[in-house]
Amino acid sequence: MILDHKYDKDGNIAYLAQHYDRFQKWVKNPPEGQWKELLDKYWTNQANSQHESPPEET
Repeated sequence: MILDHKYDKDGNIAYLAQHYDRFQKWVKNPPEGQWKELLDKYWTNQANSQHESPPEET
């Protein structure tokens, strides 16, 4: 599962990945072929969360 991402000043991207045993590791520029399904799911969720409206205050 991909939890977060960050870019550095050199244009590299790192993803915070969590293994099923909850071990977490930053992975820099992962090979897209091996990570395609996880990356697609992560970026789809990121796009969807940007379009969600914040909850209304009551």
